[in-house]
Amino acid sequence: MNRNLSEFATQARVSTLSGEASALAAQMQLLAQYGEVFASASSAVSLENVSVRGSSATADVVETTTITRQSVNGLARPDYAYSIRHHAELVKSGSTWLVNDLSWFPADSMVATLPPSAETLQQWTDPSVKQMIDSKIRHGVPRDKKLIPDSLVGSKQLSAQPSAAAGSWYVDTGAIVSYAYQWWNGTNTFFHSASDDCCDFGSQCLFNGGWPMAYNTTDYSSDLNWWNDALTDQGHPTYSWSNCNDLLEFACDWNSRFFFDLAAPVWQGGDIAFWIWDGDTTQADPYDHVSVCTKVDSSGTYFCQHTPDQKDVSYSYYVSTNPSLFVADAHPKTTITS
Repeated sequence: MNRNLSEFATQARVSTLSGEASALAAQMQLLAQYGEVFASASSAVSLENVSVRGSSATADVVETTTITRQSVNGLARPDYAYSIRHHAELVKSGSTWLVNDLSWFPADSMVATLPPSAETLQQWTDPSVKQMIDSKIRHGVPRDKKLIPDSLVGSKQLSAQPSAAAGSWYVDTGAIVSYAYQWWNGTNTFFHSASDDCCDFGSQCLFNGGWPMAYNTTDYSSDLNWWNDALTDQGHPTYSWSNCNDLLEFACDWNSRFFFDLAAPVWQGGDIAFWIWDGDTTQADPYDHVSVCTKVDSSGTYFCQHTPDQKDVSYSYYVSTNPSLFVADAHPKTTITS
């Protein structure tokens, strides 16, 4: 049975929803230009905790929503899904609890049913910004040669089987993708947990794909190391496991585990995407976010990620929401040594 949202919200909340609706409509209109058209959605909500004081209450809930995308030229596109925590403030009206305010964690979450910021809406009215979005979606983001020098450009070693050489490991990008799909909105208790865990999730995927942990020293802040094992007494994941800038430092400068494309990214399943939201590649420790490329076909390129938890979020969504962004496409080498 369909119910009007105003039946469950205060007038203040209804007013807020009205403002969000126009922002979301602008976002959907822009995404539609790049084939990102949503057809239907279903949601499940689980209650984590609730606190009641008289006629007011607070509740923390987890929303998991799956949205079906329309096909593009007869080609089915993967469903998009996200899981996000909401903090609700409620007031009692008669025998009914009404939502008065709603916030989410993390506060800067990017999911398709949350409205874009006022700054982003303003950017979309600028023809030069729309041209930039169009160029990045259609042609990719060119490599920054200072950030990703020629020494990191290469190709996968063509080993089809695990190497027999001592200290060598075969990396299975299919296993990286499988793990990303299995755990995109879950917590694997084998590892120490983290709240801001986008890079932690990427590292878990790489570990499942065959990357060995590196215990070169006992210093978890050293980028010579790469570990996170809740079953040992290490007690703390390394910076290189949980921070995207340190992960690149480990995997590029200390242990050759990634390679990059000569020009714009050529995405493949199992790649690790390193994002700089404002596009400033000159700052120290520039990377803000990590996600895992899970699907590439003629309909587009898709990623799984944590913080917020999302499955098959599209490349076009990342770019349209952050027009100035820069992204580095790190390909895991097929055979690595440690």
